[in-house]
Amino acid sequence: MGCAELIFSARFHDTLDEELMVEYTERHIPADTNGGWPFASGVILLRAGAASRRSTYMHKQTYRHPTDVTWHGQTGIRRRRAGH
Repeated sequence: MGCAELIFSARFHDTLDEELMVEYTERHIPADTNGGWPFASGVILLRAGAASRRSTYMHKQTYRHPTDVTWHGQTGIRRRRAGH
């Protein structure tokens, strides 16, 4: 059977269609694209917690109340050293 006969038979639905058709095999594999959300959430929570702890530590180490005597004294020393 020539190429032209195959094309003609496939277009006009001859009895040869069934002979030429290959059995259909399901090849679709569903993707699991949402599988990383628990891991990403964990990373975000860890980083947020670390940032919160870091900022609290820095605040406690550097903050001085406006009525703190040592805070005013240190500022005066810094100003004299800077020449202001």
